Amino acid sequence: MRNPLLYLALPLALLSSCGADTSPANSPAAAPAAAAPAPASAAVAAAQALADSLVALPTAEPADKAAARRYAQFVATWQDSDLDASVKEHPVVRSGWARYRYVLRTVARSRGLPRVQPEDVATWNGLAGRCETVATMLLALTQEPNVTATQALPTLLGFEGGTGQARFAAERHMKYLLHPQTRNQ
Repeated sequence: MRNPLLYLALPLALLSSCGADTSPANSPAAAPAAAAPAPASAAVAAAQALADSLVALPTAEPADKAAARRYAQFVATWQDSDLDASVKEHPVVRSGWARYRYVLRTVARSRGLPRVQPEDVATWNGLAGRCETVATMLLALTQEPNVTATQALPTLLGFEGGTGQARFAAERHMKYLLHPQTRNQ
């Protein structure tokens, strides 16, 4: 028979590390990893590579190109800030950036679909704008001194929630465009 305490121990262990105020980089165990390349530059390079690939697409609209460049700028500003690593590398922030990337890729992928109408273009442009709005809210944290992960959590959750809503809307609209009976074409 399984021990019911084991079912409670794992979720509690996972939740105990959420929103921690101390950075794992400050622990003595992280000292040997100091020679590793900085993750900030890797994140910035990945964001720039995504932006470059979206700009290079033949179906990319000027709005898509501008949104991709702004995304790369947001990531660079976030990673170059003086925030503690526990805030910059928080799982909620990583999830928010992933959702932002999904929206940008979905918008770029939708441009070449045969059933796209002008109202769809307005919808897609609005989704990128929603992501930019919540990213601007996130970047406001870089102006505050000595912000801990616990203090920043409401803003981080707002960023993740805003990009999550945009991702859901992008996914729903893409399914609508890909459905065989959309606009009977």
